Amino acid sequence: MIIEWFENLRAFQIAEVDDWKNLLGDPRRFFNADESGFPLCVNTGRVLAEKGHVYQVTTSNKQQITVLACFNACGDYVPPLFVYPGERYRDTGIDEFPFMACLKTVGWTVRCLWYF
Repeated sequence: MIIEWFENLRAFQIAEVDDWKNLLGDPRRFFNADESGFPLCVNTGRVLAEKGHVYQVTTSNKQQITVLACFNACGDYVPPLFVYPGERYRDTGIDEFPFMACLKTVGWTVRCLWYF
C-alpha cells in the first residue's frame, strides 16, 4: 500500500508536474507539529525549609495543559492549540495572543484533535 502510493506519486510527478522538484523543495510545504504537556501541580521532590520543619504537601492531581504547536520550514506557524482538562472553558485573559483552545476530559491530545 505504501509502495503503491509512492509509485502513484512518481507517476503524477512525471505526468502532471513539470517542475516537481521545486514544488517538493518549497520550504513552505514542510511542516512539523509537536505537543508539550505542562503539569498544573508540579512535584519537585525537594523542599527548601528551616531545619527541623521540613514537610512536603503533594497532591494526586495529575492534570496538565497540553500545547500543540505546528510550524513550517520557513518559520510560519499555525496558532497554537491549548488543550485544557475539563468540561467548561475558562477565559484565559490573553486577548493579544492568537491561539485556539479546546477541552478534553483527559487534558491531552487524542486523535480527533489533529483535525481541529
